Amino acid sequence: MTNPLLDTSGLPLFDRIAPEHVAPALDELLAAAEKALDTVTAADFPADWKAIAQTLDVSTERLGLAWGAVSHLNSVADTPELRAAYNAALPRVTEFWTRLGSD
Repeated sequence: MTNPLLDTSGLPLFDRIAPEHVAPALDELLAAAEKALDTVTAADFPADWKAIAQTLDVSTERLGLAWGAVSHLNSVADTPELRAAYNAALPRVTEFWTRLGSD
C-alpha cells in the first residue's frame, strides 16, 4: 500500500487519504525535513541563502503539502479518527515549523 500523503506528483489525493496514513507520512516527512534543517544549521554549512534554500526546499515543500492536505481534510471531512490523527501530529508539526523559523 502506498501512502497518498507521500505522493506529490499533483493535487492531493483527498479521496485516498485515511487517518492511518497521517502518522507514517509525517514520520517520514518530518525526519527528512529535520535532517535538512540539521544540515543547514551545522557549523560547517556555508552561510549562503541559495545553498540553504536548495537544501530545505524539497523537504519542507513535501511536508507542507502533506500537512496542508491533512489540515484541509480535518476542516471539511472531520471524523473522530482523523481528528485524533491530526491532534497527535499537530505538536510535532508545530515544533518543526517553530524551529525552522527560529533557526
